Amino acid sequence: NSINVGNADIKGALHVGPNGSANIGPNGSVGDSAWVNSGTTGVQGGYYYNDVNMLFPDAELPVTGWLPAIKASTKINGVTYDYVINSGGDYIVDTFNNIYVASNITVRIRTDKSVSAAVGQIYLAKNANVQFYMNAPSFAMRAVVNENANASSFCYFGTRLNTSLSLSGNDTFVGCIYAPEANVSLGGGGSSNY
Repeated sequence: NSINVGNADIKGALHVGPNGSANIGPNGSVGDSAWVNSGTTGVQGGYYYNDVNMLFPDAELPVTGWLPAIKASTKINGVTYDYVINSGGDYIVDTFNNIYVASNITVRIRTDKSVSAAVGQIYLAKNANVQFYMNAPSFAMRAVVNENANASSFCYFGTRLNTSLSLSGNDTFVGCIYAPEANVSLGGGGSSNY
């Protein structure tokens, strides 16, 4: 029923429930692209609503045969990845710091253990598509690096068990988040525009 934007730049509108509130930091900006790109702070008229009533059903795990991903330390461009996924499919991963998804593949990734490695990242190479299912209480990552610069390339789904989601790095986040039971925290100071 409330949102704390901090100093983030949001190209879009804020919607909260009845009597909800939005806290904007001194350098935060919410509005259309022209408003945000001009460096104007605050909320542009017509971009804040506090009368939303909707039902958000829990995210459900797809019914599929989840294959265990093979864990192996592999260095790519100076970063060590716990998992490197090179072929499409549905994978279940154990606790991890870093996941690399290779170019031109579509995968669904599931984890049933909380991820608290705020130093880790999920990296999507060109034309990779990932649906990530968090089936545990908390998820904390430094970054989701999406080379596609297309939000539909990375979709995060928090099941009813997922109550906390934190992305804390300095990278720009490009993706979709659907986690109706989770408190979401986006931090850091990314400066790239997508």
